[in-house]
Order: sequence, then structure tokens, then C-alpha cells
Amino acid sequence: MREIETAVPQLTDPWESHPNFFLSFMGRDLPASSLLDQALARKLPHLRSSIDRQPSHDYAQIDPSLPVILDATTPPPSMNTGYAGMTSAQRGFFYRWTINPTAAAAAAYQRLYLAHMEMALLREDLAQSARKHLLDLMTSQGWDANIELARTALLAGWLAQDGRYLAQVIADGHFSAALMGVGLGWQALLAFPLHAAESINAHRIWQTRGALAPSPLPEAEIVQLNIDSLRATLGADPLRYALNRLMDTHPVQEGETPTSDSLLDQWRGPWEAWRSAHRDLQICLPQPNLRSYLSPLLTELLQHSHPAPPFPVVPQAEEEEESADEEDGVDAATPNWYLVLEFSESRSQFYDYVVFQAQKQPNYRMLMDENRQIVHRLLYQKRQMRQFWRLWDYVQNWSSTKVYLNGQELEKWKIWPYSQYLRG
Repeated sequence: MREIETAVPQLTDPWESHPNFFLSFMGRDLPASSLLDQALARKLPHLRSSIDRQPSHDYAQIDPSLPVILDATTPPPSMNTGYAGMTSAQRGFFYRWTINPTAAAAAAYQRLYLAHMEMALLREDLAQSARKHLLDLMTSQGWDANIELARTALLAGWLAQDGRYLAQVIADGHFSAALMGVGLGWQALLAFPLHAAESINAHRIWQTRGALAPSPLPEAEIVQLNIDSLRATLGADPLRYALNRLMDTHPVQEGETPTSDSLLDQWRGPWEAWRSAHRDLQICLPQPNLRSYLSPLLTELLQHSHPAPPFPVVPQAEEEEESADEEDGVDAATPNWYLVLEFSESRSQFYDYVVFQAQKQPNYRMLMDENRQIVHRLLYQKRQMRQFWRLWDYVQNWSSTKVYLNGQELEKWKIWPYSQYLRG
């Protein structure tokens, strides 16, 4: 169909001095299929082709000979439209927008631009700059919550085999639940440990997607402490633990031995087609989705990281009947009785043991005070005082230890079994 004639002036050689060097031009740059062939020729162990391809016309490349006019009123093209398939006015919009691609644009323009970015990722002279540019796009309002951008940024990290870059993308990106699982799987394959920011974003996507009122998430410092504790408990980084569980479902076949110690070489799961922004980049990648194994760990980890209110609300009455009238001197008939034990970091040799025991108790919370110091808090009701005395033997002489009875601080010298000061 011929374009309708317009009175808007046509630009003359607009692309000749265009400042965006990530764009690929017909006749000057290699098409995507040839760039992929070059990458495959380097025998990269983390990249495979999904089909046998023949070099063809690259739909995304810019043909400088096509007319370009500036008309702000033109509607955007349909999705998956290549540069040549646009009208001259749409090409004009693409020309002007790609000068500053952090600004907002229709999804079709953004997808075409991501196709150019994927070509840049396959060029050794542009890959590093392209990775940085993708991070800049992720922090811009014009690309807010763009899953395709997050997917391209994940691909950038995987092609570079850069676990730190992947971790930054996972922490900041907007993902589908499955894509988040694969991204964390790649990070695990690269042996880069889990950090708090990724945990929080993954939990937000996996657990609160579609919730009307998601619960607030804890501060990163507290989450990181719990990750370190979980790592000690599991005997491995949580990502490595989840990856090992997943790899157990794809065991090494008899007579098959890995050729190196790399986790990628040990991966026996399928290599699946990757959905690229550029439709000519038809590649296969390992896609270990860790969600099934990692999500329960993150849920438990973050539940233990929520800050607690100054003093918890205690039920007016207990449904359980006490087996005795008193629990180490506390009158069971006293209504609304509760005790709070708090302590912070100590140089005591028993500190790690006490924290480990405290975390196993049902009313344990970790929070952060106004000085950004970690505080361990435990709430006890009458029937739970034996648990209190077990910890009290260790913490009573620590300078950070505090006890509150029904919301009022209680001096340490008043605390002993059957103390009249504990009756409330």
C-alpha cells in the first residue's frame, strides 16, 4: 500500500549524524543472523542455536534510504513491525525517540529498539556499553515495569557470564514469575550468591502478584542477616541448594561424566528456545527455574524478617487451659499477661547459639532500632515461661538485654523464678 502524501517535510539523510551507536544499519553492520553465527563460532558453552539458519534480510536493521518525516500525530505501528514496515512518519518518530530512548514510547518502538540492543550484545565492541545502557533503561520511567526489557537484560548477563550483573537485574527488574525463576537459576549456575535485594523482589513477584494489599517487606539489612543464617543452616547458598534440588530431577546418565567442575557443564536439564526480542535470534539456553524449591525458603526467610510493633497485642483470653495454676511463679489466672525479651549482638561465645535457639521459637522477631542496630525480640505468654528461662540463663548479663512486663521495662534484679515482680 502506498503511503498517503503529506505536507510534512521529509528529512534529508537524518541517520548520518544520529548519536545512538547501538542502532544497526543495513549495508554497514552485520545482520542478526550473521552476528549469531560469529558468536556460535567462538564455541561458547553457554549458547546454542535452535535451528539451522540461512542469512536473510534483517527486518530490524535501519535502511537509511527509506524516507523519514517528523509528524508527532502519527499512530504507532503494530507489534513486531520492522523498520522497513513502518510508515515514513513512524520512522520519523523512531528516529527522534532513539536519540533519547529512556523516554516513554509505544511498545512496538520499544520492542524494535530491544532487537537492536540484542544485536549490540553480540558485538564484542559494543557488548559492555550495551549492558550498561540496559541498566540505565531499567531505572527510567519510560520503561517502567517492562518485562521485555528485563528479559533482554537477563540475556545480557547470561551472554557475559556475569553473575553480579544478573543479580543487579534480578533485584531491579519487573519479571513474570517463571522468568524470575530462570534468572535466579542462571545466577545459581554462575555460582553468584543470593543477596537481600533479589530475595525481596522474587518474593514480591512470587507471593504478592495480584494481591489487593501486599504486606510490607522488611529492610534489606535484616533480610541479608537471615540469608547468612539460612546459608549456614543449609550448608550452601540458598541458590545453590535450590539448584542442587532441581538438578537431582535430571541425574547424570550412566557413563556420562562432566568435562569440568562448572555447574553449567553439570547441568543435565533441557536447553530450551529463548524468546528474543529480535525474531532472527533463535537460540537455545539452559533455563533452570528455581521457583518451586526457592520460593518456600524465601517465604520462611522473610516471615522471620518482618519488624515487630513496639509491643504485640495479646489476646484477652487463652483458649488453651493450663496444666497447672502457675508457670514458674506466674499466676495463670492473671489476664492479659505477657513478657517481652530483647537482646542485641554480644561478644559472648554463646551469642550465635542463643540466636539459633531464639529463631526456633514461635514468637521470635528480628527488627532494627533507631540506631539501625539489629534487635532480637521474643514474646512470651504464661504457658511459655520455661522457654524464657532457657534463654535467660545465657542473656541475663548481656548489656543489651531488656525485659518488659505488660509493656513496662522490668529491672533485671527483679527477674528470677517465682519472683513476685513477674506476677504483673
